Amino acid sequence: MVQELNEQLISVKGNFRKKQKWKKQLIDYKKELTEIKHTIGDLKEKLLSEQDDVEKLEGFSVTRWLLTLKGTKEERLDKEKQEVAIVQLKLEEAIQSKDEIDQTIDELTKKIELLGNVENEYTDILQERKVHTWEYLPCIHSVE
Repeated sequence: MVQELNEQLISVKGNFRKKQKWKKQLIDYKKELTEIKHTIGDLKEKLLSEQDDVEKLEGFSVTRWLLTLKGTKEERLDKEKQEVAIVQLKLEEAIQSKDEIDQTIDELTKKIELLGNVENEYTDILQERKVHTWEYLPCIHSVE
């Protein structure tokens, strides 16, 4: 019986280590999620700004009129459209990263939940082993 309890302790201890590792990873992913959300917010603001620049160049404005006179309106418009495209791409990548992080957080959370309360399980098995060890000890003393 004691040997069986020792094997259970080894198994539970392994699960405890897994749980600790996953909890640490979960903390790291949550920090990364916070950072990527901040990045997404910044990119959305930048995208709006870049789109506003394009609209100003395409619409009727003093800036457009001056650039048309200088002959650089099309160059500037192309440059602004490229900036919009770059920011859109970065935003899409950030959103994809956020989705992947969310998925990983969900997976880790489920793994941790599946392990349950391994801390109490370990304590219970340890206590049971102690009881069986004490039951066994009187047998040894009575033989002497």
